[in-house]
Amino acid sequence: MILKIRVFFIFYRKFLFPSLILNAFLVFMKNPAEVTLLLKFFLFTGLFAWFRFTPEDDKLIFFRNFGISPRFLLAGCLIAEFILTAVSYKFFRLLYGF
Repeated sequence: MILKIRVFFIFYRKFLFPSLILNAFLVFMKNPAEVTLLLKFFLFTGLFAWFRFTPEDDKLIFFRNFGISPRFLLAGCLIAEFILTAVSYKFFRLLYGF
């Protein structure tokens, strides 16, 4: 199980820094958290479609070898993204003083 979490993080770390920048920008623009979560949902839906219907699907073979399906991988990213958004929203609101 620990190995699968480490392999999952290998995939997710590509999205971690851009996600934090997007969160900081959206908090600075005073968007509600619900709008941010909805935007993240649509972005990850587009990401899923991009990996599913383009040749980028071959890049997920590494994760399939560890028994992680693309649906599970992207659903896990979405859940991690929602948790990260909630935590970073609280942090950036304290930081910006809103």
